[in-house]
Amino acid sequence: MVGRTSTKEKSTVVQVLLSPVHAFRIFPNRDYAMSLGEMAVFHTAPMQRLKGLRQIGLGCLGLPTAEHSRLAHSLGTAYWAVEFLTRLRQNVFSESVGDGGHPPGNRQRLENIDQALGPELSLDLIVRLFALVHDMTLLPLGHTLQFQSGYYTDDQANGERANVCFKRIDKELQSALQSVYDGKGMPAELLQCLREHLRIVERLFHFRHGFEDLKPNPDSSKRPTLSAQVEGAFFPLVIDMIASTFSADLVDFAQRDSLGAGIPRYFDEGLGDYLCVYIQSAGATPRQSGHAVKARRIYRLGLNPLRGMYRHEVVTGVLSLQRVRYELAERVFYQEDKLIADAMLDRVLRFIDEKTQAVSQESGPFAQARLLRIGDDDFLKLVMSQEKRVFREKSPQKHSHRTAQLLMPDLLARRLYKEAFRVERMSDLSSRGHRLVTQAVQPSGRTKLERRILGRIPELAETDLLVSIRPFSMQAKPSSVLIGWMDGQPAPLMDIARRFGYAGEALSMAERYQSLWSLSVYLHPEVRSLTSRVDQICRELFLAHP
Repeated sequence: MVGRTSTKEKSTVVQVLLSPVHAFRIFPNRDYAMSLGEMAVFHTAPMQRLKGLRQIGLGCLGLPTAEHSRLAHSLGTAYWAVEFLTRLRQNVFSESVGDGGHPPGNRQRLENIDQALGPELSLDLIVRLFALVHDMTLLPLGHTLQFQSGYYTDDQANGERANVCFKRIDKELQSALQSVYDGKGMPAELLQCLREHLRIVERLFHFRHGFEDLKPNPDSSKRPTLSAQVEGAFFPLVIDMIASTFSADLVDFAQRDSLGAGIPRYFDEGLGDYLCVYIQSAGATPRQSGHAVKARRIYRLGLNPLRGMYRHEVVTGVLSLQRVRYELAERVFYQEDKLIADAMLDRVLRFIDEKTQAVSQESGPFAQARLLRIGDDDFLKLVMSQEKRVFREKSPQKHSHRTAQLLMPDLLARRLYKEAFRVERMSDLSSRGHRLVTQAVQPSGRTKLERRILGRIPELAETDLLVSIRPFSMQAKPSSVLIGWMDGQPAPLMDIARRFGYAGEALSMAERYQSLWSLSVYLHPEVRSLTSRVDQICRELFLAHP
């Protein structure tokens, strides 16, 4: 179902950009009518690149059906974002949210935002565009590189990548818009209006990642389109809608990834009847000028179970969706074959970086600007070529009569290493084990730890053994979705669980993510006979009670 767009008092140009031009089948029995503005952005290289990024990265090695792309996910996110807007304007809370705020209902609150944006900007188009491009700044195998291997973790990286992507879109936008516009002689105002919307979306990227004080991209934003006060008021609502712990992103991701993994899970669409635009008083918000700006109000997305009586099934539905996210982490993101493949890739990158210092640098083969032009397979080919080059020029240290080997040919052929040791609870670690694990979070620390083990087994070559440590956070996301409580006021679900002991699963689920943590040591299949020796050495190194 395509949502009804509010175009009241919007300029003709905005209405043309919001007009539907093409319908995509984005999921079984789901069609999405893409607007002219979205379609133009869809026809740019930064968006089409997402066809080459797998949603689950190297998880396809263990789950061959999980080959779906981030482009498909982006379309799905846009679909659900429009559904959210539709429900907000049509559900039982459209006239009164019941939180005592003014104006009282969803519809008027959304209209107030649109009025603040003025006739040349549309909340609907901003939401659609942000949903469409929300994953555009991801690097190839980005979650593996950033969260598991620890590369490209600079605080300003997300903002810088956004600048690169939007600069490229801006260069292609005129020809892309011309290709999808059916009218006679595309008006210059149409292109200018779309650019204005994209400037807002670019600033949303900075706001989303907490870098509001970053300098805007000089090539795409010569002047602020909106006041800081207006941005500070409605940006949180847009981010809640697209990228929070109850969002269009999560709804599509939960259904799409579970289907791709062969464990289909579903979303209770009845939750849309309880969606609300809440109004919260604003504190000081840092802006790009570096000064704090106090907005009168902040608009947020949440759910209100107070409809006559307290509808517990609403909270249960929210928890169910978050439970799917946890299940996907457990069964997909940290699936065993994927973990081994990630560890092999990590070892190759560490080898290249140790010899050349090329990874995470602003220039060279692994510069972020270059990686933002390629997909997963091209990235793997790049890593393979660099491994071969560095291997020839600077061979690994020799530990034994066994010759060090290239890892990428084995990885690409799915000849995976085998686990020789694992510890699954941090409480089992000795004080020395804790220290080693903490050091091994950094790539260089893992290399030192591997060499420490290898030094005690002279039969092994340097490339025979890999240490893999899962991130301490396990990508857990506390349940921050706003839920109306029995006093009529909204609060993050996690806070409700802590304060009132209600929906305790929100707390226990966060703890369950920690149970996914583990440390593994892998061996090349040809030296599996040494598994018991590796296991004994690792027990002595890591465990409090070997």
